[in-house]
Amino acid sequence: MAVLTVVLMFIGMYIPVLGFVVRFFIAVPITILVVRQNFFVAVLAAVAASFIAAIFLGPLGAISCFIQYMPLGLVVGAMFAKRRGAGKSMVAAIVTSAISMIIIIALGFAISGLSMDNLNRIAQEITTETLQLYEQMGMTEMLRQQGITTEVFREMINRMMKMLPSMVVIFGGVQGLIHFLLTRMVFRKLKLKIPRMPVFTKWHLPFHAVWGLIGAWTLWLGSDYLAMDTLKVAAQNVLMIYGVLLLVVGMAVVAHYMDFKHISSTWKVLCVFLLLFFFNGVIILCALAGLADLIFDFRKVRSPNASKVK
Repeated sequence: MAVLTVVLMFIGMYIPVLGFVVRFFIAVPITILVVRQNFFVAVLAAVAASFIAAIFLGPLGAISCFIQYMPLGLVVGAMFAKRRGAGKSMVAAIVTSAISMIIIIALGFAISGLSMDNLNRIAQEITTETLQLYEQMGMTEMLRQQGITTEVFREMINRMMKMLPSMVVIFGGVQGLIHFLLTRMVFRKLKLKIPRMPVFTKWHLPFHAVWGLIGAWTLWLGSDYLAMDTLKVAAQNVLMIYGVLLLVVGMAVVAHYMDFKHISSTWKVLCVFLLLFFFNGVIILCALAGLADLIFDFRKVRSPNASKVK
């Protein structure tokens, strides 16, 4: 399994296109090893794979792969081995992957000596060069016609840089989710026991998650009162992460109230039309539906009488 992990690492690092897909499978052998053998053997295999990978990828590449994939494989394997529910296992995969991604980025900043201020300065320099290139190509006027002036373009880049922490967390979470789903698929092929996946229409956030939103809004109000832009940026990043979570919950709410299996073709066409032509509006409505469900529990999925989804 250690050798297979190294091969997947090598493909993921050096082969275009295929490597992007293979990256999501790198931690799967470690997960299988935890279930078929035990946690200690899997840890030894993960360490051995990292040492072998250092020969081909270099020390930094091996450390990066170890931090990014090995904890994910070990945690998901431990959840499966202990017969935890699919919901808890999925959350564990998402949280572990997000934390691993944060550690990798922090390690990268520490090794390179970069800081957010340096990164912002580099981004502004690249933005200036891009705008100069657009002006030379005669594209500036076309952008102005679309309402994108030089100031707007710079502000977009500035906002994107401020939201970089939440983007890292979201990317890590998505990677953990994909790993969890692919691991279930591989386990099914290998005839290994897997926890039953909760029905999508029952996906929800626990009620205490609302305190995260309250905390984010408190930070935002505090930033205005204390005149600290750092607090506002932190609040915006937290709200960005919550926005993605509430969007998923909102989609589950919509799926709950619209039986897509028995919906007529006319309604299906209408749904596709709304999604294509009013995409931003649909996204906002789904997020608001997720927020309303978090507060009021319209579907009663958190009710003691509701069927428990582990």
